[in-house]
Amino acid sequence: MARPKKNSPPKPEVILDAATELLLRDGYGTTTIEAIAKEAGVSKATYYRHFADKKAVLKAVIRRAVSRAPVKTAGDELVRLKPEIALRRFAEELLASLASPHSLGMFRLIISEAGRSPELGQLIFREMTGVAATPLSTYLESLSEAGVLKIPDPALAAFEFIGAIKEPLFWPRLFGMIRAPVRSSQASVIDQAVHNFLKAHRP
Repeated sequence: MARPKKNSPPKPEVILDAATELLLRDGYGTTTIEAIAKEAGVSKATYYRHFADKKAVLKAVIRRAVSRAPVKTAGDELVRLKPEIALRRFAEELLASLASPHSLGMFRLIISEAGRSPELGQLIFREMTGVAATPLSTYLESLSEAGVLKIPDPALAAFEFIGAIKEPLFWPRLFGMIRAPVRSSQASVIDQAVHNFLKAHRP
């Protein structure tokens, strides 16, 4: 078993690194706690000091992945921009976050297990809502209150806008129907989504 190096990351992070690599490579069903501990260079006893079981480490892997890939343009940053620019930038960053190879691998892993463990699907929905839909909803509410747009239900409007981006650009990639879209095609979809959204909500 490999000995931890001096100044190495905390044990939970080392375990999560190992678990992420094995889960994405081998899948949840094949990956064992023994394999994660070996890959991390820790004992099973050390593993169990930090994670109750394999599902616990999977949940931690999901939470960490989401926290590391938030939509950067949110909240106060969006308010400083014109709606056309703000929505376009939000869409670009959302897509970059969702459609990275790592994120796609995580989503496929979750989908493969969600039928057996519905709480995993609920977890990723809550986590993704917190880093994408919630800040967008807050921004849209501020636009509505300022009279810039007319949005009776900002939370629903946020999901509608995100859906207009994900349907043509994310889901086909997740299921392997297309590779990364060419930049001009992606920009065209985003521009159309922004145009339609603003047209629907102008006072």
